[in-house]
Order: sequence, then C-alpha cells, then structure tokens
Amino acid sequence: MSFFNIFTRSEKNKAITVVSLVVIILAAVFVYQGIMLHSRTIDQIIIKEEQSIDATITGITRYSFAPYKERLNNLLATKKAIAKTFFDQDRDKLYDQTLPLYQALKRENKHLHIMHFHLPDGRSFLRMHNRQKFGDDLSKIRPAVQHVHKEKTPLTCYEVGIHGAFYRIIFPVFYQGSYIGALELGIKIHTFIDSLQKQLSDPLTTFYVSEQWQKATTPGEGKFIAFGEHTINTHNEPVFNQLPPDLDLSRDNQRLTIAGKDYLLHAYPVIHDFQGKLIGGFIVLQDITKVLVNQKAFVFKAIIFACLLLTIALIVLNFSFGRLIGKLERSRSNLKNTVNKLGLEVEERKKTEKQLYNSKEDWERTFDSFSDLVTIMNSKLQIIKANQATYKMFNVEPGSLDGRFCYEIYGNRTSACDGCPAVDTIDKYRASSSEIYHQNLDKTFLVSTSPIPDENGEYSNIIHIARDITEKKSLETKLQQAQKMEAIGTLAGGIAHDFNNILTALSGYTELVILKAGDNEGIADYLKRIKEATERATNLVTQILTFSHRTDHSKMPLQVSFIVKEALKLLRSSIPTSIEIKQDIDSQGIILADPTQVHQIVMNLATNAYHAMLETGGTLGVTLKEIIIGEKDKISEFEITPGKYLRLEVSDTGYGMDEETKGKIFDPYFTTKEVNKGTGLGLAVVHGIVKTHHGHIHVYSEPGQGTTFHVYLPIIEGEADSHSPQMIEEPVRGGSERIMFIDDEQNIIDLAAETLSMYGYKITKFSDGVLAMQDFEKHPDEYELVVTDMAMPHMTGLEVIHKIKEIRPNLPIILCSGYSEIINKEKSLALGISRYIQKPLIMNNLARVIRELLDMDS
Repeated sequence: MSFFNIFTRSEKNKAITVVSLVVIILAAVFVYQGIMLHSRTIDQIIIKEEQSIDATITGITRYSFAPYKERLNNLLATKKAIAKTFFDQDRDKLYDQTLPLYQALKRENKHLHIMHFHLPDGRSFLRMHNRQKFGDDLSKIRPAVQHVHKEKTPLTCYEVGIHGAFYRIIFPVFYQGSYIGALELGIKIHTFIDSLQKQLSDPLTTFYVSEQWQKATTPGEGKFIAFGEHTINTHNEPVFNQLPPDLDLSRDNQRLTIAGKDYLLHAYPVIHDFQGKLIGGFIVLQDITKVLVNQKAFVFKAIIFACLLLTIALIVLNFSFGRLIGKLERSRSNLKNTVNKLGLEVEERKKTEKQLYNSKEDWERTFDSFSDLVTIMNSKLQIIKANQATYKMFNVEPGSLDGRFCYEIYGNRTSACDGCPAVDTIDKYRASSSEIYHQNLDKTFLVSTSPIPDENGEYSNIIHIARDITEKKSLETKLQQAQKMEAIGTLAGGIAHDFNNILTALSGYTELVILKAGDNEGIADYLKRIKEATERATNLVTQILTFSHRTDHSKMPLQVSFIVKEALKLLRSSIPTSIEIKQDIDSQGIILADPTQVHQIVMNLATNAYHAMLETGGTLGVTLKEIIIGEKDKISEFEITPGKYLRLEVSDTGYGMDEETKGKIFDPYFTTKEVNKGTGLGLAVVHGIVKTHHGHIHVYSEPGQGTTFHVYLPIIEGEADSHSPQMIEEPVRGGSERIMFIDDEQNIIDLAAETLSMYGYKITKFSDGVLAMQDFEKHPDEYELVVTDMAMPHMTGLEVIHKIKEIRPNLPIILCSGYSEIINKEKSLALGISRYIQKPLIMNNLARVIRELLDMDS
C-alpha cells in the first residue's frame, strides 16, 4: 500500500494531509522570508557602505581640488604683474614673483608637485618645480594644455603620463586682452588616496585604462599590475598583489576571497580626461567576512526553528481534527444538492443582468466623458438629463437639475436668453449655435443645439452643448491690449527722444539768457516762466518714457508704508477740505521697487480719486495691507501667481465709471477730464510701473458708486534700504582744459560750447562722429575729456568711444542719450565709460560732472 493511499483513506487523513501541506508551505515561506530579510539587511549594509564611499569621493573632489582652482583664478585676477612679466618673457622675474605662492601651496599639500607656465606654441616656458628645464615641446604629450591654448578657457581634468596620474588645473593667461599662454597646477592622485584612506578603513587603490596609461616610472608610485584592459597601481597595499589574474574591473560588486577573508570589490570609474573620456578610477575592497558568517548562522537557526514548528503543528492536528471532520462529512451532502439548484438559477439571472448593465453603463460613460456641458432638453427647454460636467459647473448634486429650465440655471432668468440657439432648433428642427454671455456665472459659452429624433422620427427633444470659452475670449482681449500698448509705447519713446534734444536747447539757452539778463527783473521773470514750462515739459517726457518702459530705474528693498504716508501728507495740503482722507496703513512689508515710481503710483491714483470728488466732496480711502494668495484663490480679470503680496487700495466715493470707460482707462492719452485738466498719461504710467515691478492692478467701479483700485506688488524677504540725506550742491567750478564735444544737433553743440566756454574750458565741437575721430587721431594728446551723444548718423557714440579707447584707454568720456534700446547707465559704466547722462542736458549739471571727472583724472 502506497504512502498516498494511507493518508487518503478517510476524510480525517485527507484533512490532515492538506493542513500539513499548508503548514509545511508556511514554514518554508517563513524560512525563505527570514533569509531574504536578513539578506536585504546585509545588502543594505553593503549599499550604505557604497553610498558612504560615493559621498566621500564627491566630498574630497569638492574640498581637496576645487579650492586650488579658486586660488589660481585669484592669482591671475589680483597679481596683474605676473601676466605682464609672462608677456615680457622674463623667466627669472616670473619665477621670483610666483615662488611665494608655489611654496605656500607645497606646504599645504605635499602632493602638489607641478606649477608650469606654457607658451601658446606648445613649448614649456617655466617649470616652478624644475626651473632649469624649459623650451621643450609638449604639444604631443599634453593634450589638455593644447585644448586650453585652442579654446582659451579654464580647464580641470585628470591626466596620466610618465610621471603618474595628476589632477590638472589649467588657466589661460591674458595680457591687455591678448592670449599669452597658460598656467597649470598639477596635484598627484596620492592626495585623493590619502584623503580617502583617512575616512575609510577598507583597502583602496587606483586603476587606469591600459591604453591610456603611459607606464609611470617615477619612484614611489607603487607596483603596477595589468588585468586585461585595465592596470592597477597597488600603491604598496599588499592585498592588491593577491588579486586573481582573471579579474575583470569592468564589473562592480565582485566577491573575492583573499587570504581567508571575503571581500566585495567596488570599482568607481571617476577619473576622466579633459574630453570626458574615462582613463581610470578607484578600487575599494569592502571586508564582508563577518557579514557572511552571520548570514550562515542565521540560515541554520531558521531551518531548525521551522522544523520544530512543523512537528508541533502535526501533533496538534492529529488529535483535534477527529470530531470536526465527522460533522463536516454529514452536512456536506445536504449542501451539495441545494447549491447545485441555486447555481443554475443564479447563472441565468447573471447573464440577463450583465447584458442590461453593460448597455446602460456604456451609454452613461460616453455621456459623462464630455468636458463640455451637455444636457438633453424637451421642447419647453426643461432639462431631462445632464452630464457630470454640468453638475460640476453649477456645484450641485447629480440629478438635481432634472426638470429645471436651462435659462433658469444658466442665467437666473424667467425666459430664454436673447439669441438662444435652442429656440431656433425647436422652431425650425435644425442645428444652431451662438456665443452667449451669462452674467451670473461671469462666463461666455459657445452654445450648440441639435434636434433628437424619437423611434417614430418625431423631434420632441434636443441636445444642448455649452463650451466655456471665457478664458479664450479673455486671452484674445489681453493680446489686443498688449499689442496696442506696445505700438503706442514705441511711438511715445521715439517722440520723447527727439523732444529731449529740443528741451536741452530750450533749457540751456534760457539759462544763458538768465545769466546775461542782469538786473532786468521783467525779463528775468519772463525767462523764469519759460524755464518752469521747460521743467514741466521735461517731467512730461519722463512720464512718456516711464509709460513706454524706456527709462532706467534702480530697484531696492523698500518699505512702502513710509512712501504712502509721505505722499498723503503732500496731498492733504492741496486737497479741498470737502474731501476726507481715511487711511489704514499697518503693513511693514518689503518689496523690490524704485521709490520714485512707487511715489508716482500713489500720487497718480490719489489725484485721480480726488478729481472725481471735486464737485460733490466725499471720502478718499487709502489702505495698505499684506495678503497671501493661495493656489485656489482667484482674483477676477487676471491670473496671479500664488504667494505673499502687498495690496495698495485707493478708493473714492465719486461718480464712478461704466464698463466702456473702464476698458480704456489704462490707454495712454485717454481722459474723461476737461481740456487742459489732464494729460491722459497718469493711469497708463501707473499700469506700466506696476507691470515692470511684476505686479497686478485691478479696478472696480460702477456709475454713481465710486471707484476702487487694487495694486498687488510681490513681497520679498529682507530689510528696506534707508534713504541717505541729500547733500548740498557746491558751486560749479570751471577750468582751462580742452574738451571735445560731439552731437548731431547744432543747437545743442552751440549751446554747450558757449556755456562751457563761460566756465573757461576750450571747446572743440563736432556734429559728426567721423570728423571728430579724424581730428582725434591727428591730435590725440590735446584733449583732456570727450562728451559725445549716443544716436548720431555715420558713426554712433559707442563706435566713437570704442575707437578713442583704443588710442587713449584712460581718457574720461561722458556719454549723453535721450533714449536708446542698446545702452543705459549700467551698460555704459560696464564698457568703461566714465559717466552716463540722460537727456535733456542741464548745462550747469554737465559742467559739474566735467569738473568732477577732470579732478579725478588729475
């Protein structure tokens, strides 16, 4: 009788057999999971060690080598005499100048060996480590240096040669803008080995790609062993002499047994040449002997425990299953008959239900998958069914719209909307569509309707599809506005540029006449009025340039509350007493802004507000608060990036505006005021300033309900800059130096010549940059200073300055410009221009700047 028959003769034996198999499987799973858990623990130990090694290598690269690159860069940047001596090819002087740094570096790092000057033709000029050897051609064996000669950019890389492996830092050297050679530092790879060994207890060494290795012959490099495509430098570590001869270094995490110990070999291919090509790396032997011993002991204990558990389980099962099995056998036959009958009925029922469910579900999924608002309506425009997008739009529960009229839920109306395509579809049994704006939703929809035939071909219902096109319409409007503003801004900038030249002449000649008017008070008063008008025109030009974004403004961390309070104090004296000012300014928020422009925002908004209340009186409200706008917050009419903002609110109780007027208030030169009561630039300038500060402006107004402006400016972290006190200007001093003055406007040339001559200067004037350069090239040493306009025919101011700098690099130069796309104050100073002056020119200011520069030069 077989073993299987013994255990299957009775139900009891069958049950014991099955349960025993389950217990055996569970015990096996327990043992397996225990072993896998322990193995994962071991793997985590190995991975943690690998991560520690990776972090150590990265840290050493960053802190052992990177500082030398900075040292070399500082040397060339601060020790200009080294470049001069290198250019003169004075080897002894260059050695003496560089020796202190070289000796300091050698004391810091015993493995820093090479400091080498290279000539562009590939020859060695000076070895600080071997000054007697020079002039040899290194172009064939030093590709990294040749790369720097070619590209003239700094380079860091590893390189191997006959003297071993080095980390090289190579910088190009320039003198007066010309490339004269390269300076190199070479640090032996031993620096890396020593630093790494201090942090790791495991043996480590370096390996190299054999075809890149030039067989180093320097004493003390260690023993070299070839392993196929790679060569190991043992660095005199004995364990690496016992590596198996068939070792493949291209494989990581190899297990090795050496002298009775188990190791895990980690290969880190991190040494690359200047082209990024792998030339070597580091090898670390992780000792895992103890870990493997612990793993074997755990496996043995787990197997013993599983066997013990299985034995106990079988004994318990054999004594407890007798009674239970008897009861189960008696009830099994009764249940079997009942289950068979029910099974047949259930199968038939399931088939029918499944067919009905699938058909309905397919239709529901299709209907609800549309992102547009889809509803089925009857001829009275009552909703029969709506999809999920419709319920989501109105934020109501599914099914709650059934029986309601579409115009009721869309527009809160009692009849169909004007131009509703559904009415046309019902009347004429045809598809129809139109755009409809629903005020209560503040959205525009593209509505399409079509008739739905029933089983008899009659049209009793329609399908109504509404697509939300609000954002599309808004984007179209914003694009049109942006294009209009850009075109007007370009025109305004050009007009302001020409107007600056006219104002310069008008203001300058007025100053001259005032100086020569003497004691004639009548003429002096007339001239004063002309000067005041000129200053008003100058301010208008400044507003035009601000509107068109063509002025330079320096931004600083700024606490806006001080400026707002200061502006309101200034306004209080000019606002009628019939207008009350209410302020709520409790914010200490800091923004990055130009103080003058922020003051301009407050003054323009507040001025507009009180003008709206001049006849009736009222309340001017100014509020400054900090707000936080989250991801889900919505500010109507524009999208605003979530974050912390400073909100300036300026409100009035005046006559308000309708929608048509609101749509034009930021247009330049649009105004509702009487003639001569406003320029129409105020709000356009405010709009431009807010946008240049990465902010947003929003207006709410209704006829008879007043107007409220909200300005949102992003808050920054930091402290506000304090305003330094203004210095009292000293009288302008003259001189006797010769000055070249260049401008294409004859009025400005004559004005400047006469004014500066009154201060004692000798003025040579030119209206053409080409003629000015011809004279300068003939007499370059006769001029102490040059004043030139930017925009001129034939030769621009920048071209004139460039040619003058080539002849006399240190000559003081003043650049004047009314407006330029390609130059501003920061750019001009970066190009070496002594001073940048914005037109219109004030002649006494020009004379003061000329004297300052001449005194500095002397």
